[in-house]
Amino acid sequence: MNILDFGCGNGVMLPTLAEHFSSVVAFDIYTKAANQLRMKYGFENIEIRKGQSRWPAYVPFDANRFDVVWASSTLEHIKNLGMAVYQLHRVLKPGGQLLCLSPSEDWLYNLGRKLFRLHKPADHYHTGKEIHEALQEYFTCEAKKSWPPLTGTYLMGRYRK
Repeated sequence: MNILDFGCGNGVMLPTLAEHFSSVVAFDIYTKAANQLRMKYGFENIEIRKGQSRWPAYVPFDANRFDVVWASSTLEHIKNLGMAVYQLHRVLKPGGQLLCLSPSEDWLYNLGRKLFRLHKPADHYHTGKEIHEALQEYFTCEAKKSWPPLTGTYLMGRYRK
């Protein structure tokens, strides 16, 4: 099976993904840290692809290419959420899975920011709830949970094409 790590960031998930998938494509606007990690550990089943300024309006992969797409703390950063969701649907194979993790932007987030005198990042455009609703336009939600259980700071979902 193959997987797209959509918005791979510094590559923190790459060792785990490389262990469980035969082919991993890590995709982000910033790829330096992910490339360094790949080189350091010699992962041969990982391909790093750099997104361009028009990302995610265009995700440069063939339709129906991936068995799984992993989008962890990514979709809230994308202004045009509808286009990103469409692109993820396009690159997933029929029956493929999208695994998504998004901050809920709940009271705990706000409290933490107040305590540490932080401000909401300017590029957090969407809440976990808004992302979940947008995903349901193209995907069937198979499972959805809030984490941690008592606070629901993050919204996790598994969706099927």
